[in-house]
Amino acid sequence: MNPPGFNRSEFLHSISMPEKHPLHWLIAIAFALPFVAITPAFAASAPVSEKQIAPWIAPEAGRDSPCARIYDGFVRHIEASGNAVVTVDATADDGFDAKPQTLRLELAPPPPGRKIPGKPPRVLVRSVLPHEAVGKLAGVRIHLTADAPGEITVQFFEDAKDNGSLVLHKTRTQSTYALVAGKNTLTCLFTGGGLDAAKARKINAIGFFIAEKQLPLAFSLDHISLVFREESDARTYSSDLRSRRIQKLETMVGWLRERGAPLGGNSGAGIERLRNEALLWDAAQLVSLKEQHDYWQSLAQHAKISANDPLFAALATLEKTRLAELRQLETGNTSLSSAARRTRVNALQAQTDAWIDTLQKRLTPVQRRWTQRDESLTFLRPDGQPYRMFAPYFFRAIYLPGTGKDQRAWDMHYLAALGFNGIRLPVIWAKLEPVRGQFDAAYLEMLFQIMNEAERHGLGISIDLHWPYPDWFLRGKPGQEPVVKQAGAEKHNAWHWTEALLDCWDRLGQTLRDVPNIVAFEVPGNEIPLGRGAKGITAYPTLVEKWSAWLKTHYNNDRSALAAAWSQSTAPNAASHALQPGENWDDNTILPPGFQGDANADAAYAENPRFWDFILWAADLQEQFTGDIVAALRKSRPDATGVSQYIMGGNHLDRSPVPTNFQSLTTYVGPHVFPGTHYGMGGNQARKAAALALKSYDSEQQMENGEARVRRHVELGLGFCPFAFSARGGGGMLMSDDDWYLKPEVAHLPRMADWIRTSWPAAPAPGTKRVAVIENTRQAAAPGVLNTLGDIFSLLQENKVHADLFESLRVIRDPALISGYDAVITDVSYADDRLLDVLKRHNKAPVLLYGRLDRDAYARSAATGYGPAATLARLGILFAPAATANILHAEADSLDLSGQWDWALVPSPSANSKNAPKYPPSIARWEPRHVPGFWGEATLLGSLKYSIGDAWHRKTVVIPKAWEGRKLRLEMGAVDDFDWVWFNGRRIGHTGEERSNWWTASREYNIPSDLIRWGAANEILVCVRNTADDGGIWKAPVQISGMAQTLLEWNPLSAAAPATPVALAPLATFLGKSALRPDARIAAELRLPDGQRAPALVFHHNWAWWVGNTAWQQGSPADEAVLKTFLGIIP
Repeated sequence: MNPPGFNRSEFLHSISMPEKHPLHWLIAIAFALPFVAITPAFAASAPVSEKQIAPWIAPEAGRDSPCARIYDGFVRHIEASGNAVVTVDATADDGFDAKPQTLRLELAPPPPGRKIPGKPPRVLVRSVLPHEAVGKLAGVRIHLTADAPGEITVQFFEDAKDNGSLVLHKTRTQSTYALVAGKNTLTCLFTGGGLDAAKARKINAIGFFIAEKQLPLAFSLDHISLVFREESDARTYSSDLRSRRIQKLETMVGWLRERGAPLGGNSGAGIERLRNEALLWDAAQLVSLKEQHDYWQSLAQHAKISANDPLFAALATLEKTRLAELRQLETGNTSLSSAARRTRVNALQAQTDAWIDTLQKRLTPVQRRWTQRDESLTFLRPDGQPYRMFAPYFFRAIYLPGTGKDQRAWDMHYLAALGFNGIRLPVIWAKLEPVRGQFDAAYLEMLFQIMNEAERHGLGISIDLHWPYPDWFLRGKPGQEPVVKQAGAEKHNAWHWTEALLDCWDRLGQTLRDVPNIVAFEVPGNEIPLGRGAKGITAYPTLVEKWSAWLKTHYNNDRSALAAAWSQSTAPNAASHALQPGENWDDNTILPPGFQGDANADAAYAENPRFWDFILWAADLQEQFTGDIVAALRKSRPDATGVSQYIMGGNHLDRSPVPTNFQSLTTYVGPHVFPGTHYGMGGNQARKAAALALKSYDSEQQMENGEARVRRHVELGLGFCPFAFSARGGGGMLMSDDDWYLKPEVAHLPRMADWIRTSWPAAPAPGTKRVAVIENTRQAAAPGVLNTLGDIFSLLQENKVHADLFESLRVIRDPALISGYDAVITDVSYADDRLLDVLKRHNKAPVLLYGRLDRDAYARSAATGYGPAATLARLGILFAPAATANILHAEADSLDLSGQWDWALVPSPSANSKNAPKYPPSIARWEPRHVPGFWGEATLLGSLKYSIGDAWHRKTVVIPKAWEGRKLRLEMGAVDDFDWVWFNGRRIGHTGEERSNWWTASREYNIPSDLIRWGAANEILVCVRNTADDGGIWKAPVQISGMAQTLLEWNPLSAAAPATPVALAPLATFLGKSALRPDARIAAELRLPDGQRAPALVFHHNWAWWVGNTAWQQGSPADEAVLKTFLGIIP
């Protein structure tokens, strides 16, 4: 008996004898060989039980979200080669259609004369399968409608990853199916091509392959179901799918309530809510209409249109109708069908659109324009109200028009309903200017449509000129092409041909000169590294030329001055650091840091004088180029404002010889450019931006579980661009999936929307002390160096002090920044002499210096007359002219903890850092993981599922018996996000949201001596809570360091100020009392293990120096006492 749907003649045809194997048909009948050996010419749809079927892409007429892109998984991953022609139509009107969504594909061979010899035309359309079902599937069932008879090959892949682009590793099996004109149902089983069951469990992606002989082919995908191996798995998947959708609708009910549409129980519950989903989207559109009404009414009033004008009466009628419709939804007092109600809401939208059209004609271009006055501290709307950027990254602009991925009007309805007031608009350079000097008209038209629709909803725009870059640009400046292929992170480097990028910005400014709702331009572009490949900037002749030219200018064409700056080091590698005889700026042969034979990057940070000149060069390059871009834009838009993106570098993607953290230069920008942050919300980068002006925003940040981060950022006065709306759902996105429901993890955004848009920081209360904290630019630029800011802002807040953060290099350039502050605090380690001179000449307030005194910014030592102690002595501050700075401690002994740790992921009880995990964890199975390293799954676009939760790390270590009596400290270079640490069962440390930039902050936890088993095994347990994207103990060093015990004693010693242990990092500075000026006062001393004493906290008039060279830490008696003592001298 043949199975249902089996066609005997078709089956016999499918196993007809191929050319290369005369016995293939016999083997095919036996189903004996694996796929790689045979593939039937045509496969028959396999029989399965209907109980094995569960929906996957299953559009329903009148039931889907009006924003849903349910076929996006396929639409985003269409590849055509050999000039094959692909036409895509992801049919979906704005609203609830009478017919379900489909995906129509028209595939054709190249037009005459366009065929590429040796490259046959073919098309691959693919998507990952739902990760919840992977491992349980037997195949898929595809329903499609073909225009004419033809054939299609269905492929299945394993280990595919969808992180912006679909990465396919192995084609496990494929079958080719004959199509009839009209409806086709294909049941495609993984084992149909001879694949065994074990390998079939690894399949996680599907593709439609159309070869040259199968072209042309035109068909519509109607829906796709999943075929499970077990009926129970199909039932569970369907049930879970329904439950997840109900949960998403519960989230929607919640945010609608917060946004002014409290539907109560009238939307139903459970299954009933699924049936009433259209009601929720009607409510969302009514909330969006209110945003439109309010925005345009405010503009009309600001334009001084008479209150008696019929325009306002018409708007009042529209708003009355809107409220009536909303009230009916809230009370359930309506007998209208969903279709009838939808007709009425659409009619109200059409009337509102007509009203906006009328008003736009009456307003002048200036009255609609978001004019940015230079003197204003904030951005301004056209009605003069202050504006904070609250603008999701609008991913619909990254695609070419006509590819089925275009934006829809409902996208803007949705954004406005959620409470956003802008969009971050990516302008993809490769799509904008595929041929140098020629902008693509169709792509520009799409951008204008997006910007126009955004304005109609009151949304401001941040213009983001974004990679990918055009091929002609990647090839490099003619005659100065890069010496390495621009691949991976290197393909984002735009500094190597700034003239071409500037020209693009110039012409883009001309093109967009009349767009009214542009708020700012992100300059110089998105995530641009300076040279983070193995060759650094030496891979780019243009950058080496710029570096050489800068050195020549900086040293006034005096080669001997450069030689002197680089030759005063006492480091073992000093001869290699010095300017070499064959290095000259006229022939571009002077090498940057990283090519002088340093043992590693840490050695270069500590000893290589070229490192500081490299930072100075990068700062000037950034300042000049960002200013040049805005100057070019201002030729067309006289009020154009730039918001900067810092040079990318210094993170785990940086493979250059000496990675550099250019966040240290966040505020070093050109005229009419304001410092922005990028993945820096609520942290130190944001503090630096807010200290200058509130015309700033974070251009990209995932929002899952980010309420605390949002609150800190907004309290600083700054805006932000949530990531992202929306390439796909899943990890990192605002939406849960291609159905475009808002994630529960980001529901805080609509709930906080009104506060985000309207809350501004209050001025400090009268009498509040104001402190300028200056970040040491050189130290901050070195990723391997501890950032000593630590908890200083929390400590200052405890003392009721208002503090702002500045960069030392920016203060050197603009000393007026710190005028008016009551005190200044800065880390003086490796300080630039010019900063100390500025603090002496341009500041009258008390200054607290802390850290090392023995090296200056060029790593020149006190032994050669350089370093902060020598400079301060010359300025007549703190130290006597003969002051010398010696090393207090040799390098601490350390135990390296990097390598394999035990690791286990468990659910987190909380998404924040307040609720500690339960100890000890109940873990049945540990697995090995390498530390340092990331264990989250985020890449460019995140993944469909992050590893969110608490990851426990366990390590056993033997503490040497010879160390007994030393003070031990656990050190971790950085942890993302929060951590709790136990040593032998007792918690010894925790870092949470109270620490600025916690995800990049180093950890240092003292280990109490009574816990240590000397000469025996000790257990370290670290719980890392990941709340979004990647996570882990990701940065070296990971070690235990041991130093002899040091005590801090106050003068005079009292019960109120007892002797306390103090933690000093290696190479802390020792100064004898004879090194101090006679009128200096020692407030506290160090008592060393050998009984010697050394000044620890010294005052001299308005100046103070503290020996501490570790991060300021809440809970440290020494840090708290030092800060309180210093603040006590402020008048």
